[in-house]
Amino acid sequence: MPISSSTEISAPPDTVWSLISDVRRWPDLLPATVTSVTPVDPARPEEVGARYVIEQPKIPRATWELTEWAPNQRFTWTSRTFGVTTTGSHVVEPRPGGGSRATLAIEWTGPLAAAVRLAYGKLTQRYVDIEGGNLKERAEAA
Repeated sequence: MPISSSTEISAPPDTVWSLISDVRRWPDLLPATVTSVTPVDPARPEEVGARYVIEQPKIPRATWELTEWAPNQRFTWTSRTFGVTTTGSHVVEPRPGGGSRATLAIEWTGPLAAAVRLAYGKLTQRYVDIEGGNLKERAEAA
């Protein structure tokens, strides 16, 4: 069962996408939840296979690899540690009548997934809610 947060945003999808897909600038966009994002290969563009080391408050540093990249729509990435695969998805959809909906989700799978969810579930839910709010604020101000 994923942890997710959907946010209605009064900005066009391309504006929302330009913010959420610029993962290298997340420390500026999401300062409460992302401390640093370091590309493993700085010359590589955002595309399937690109990897990033991400540091967040109260969460162990992790390397994430892009597994799906659909410009202006969605991207998904995974991080693997012993016994757990974490999948993060970021979806931007147009809303009927204008604006956008951004949905951010995290899901853990593997033999230790239940333990990770127990340890980090509430914090992760708080983080995706904060991130949706930050995204809304920035996109609507653009």
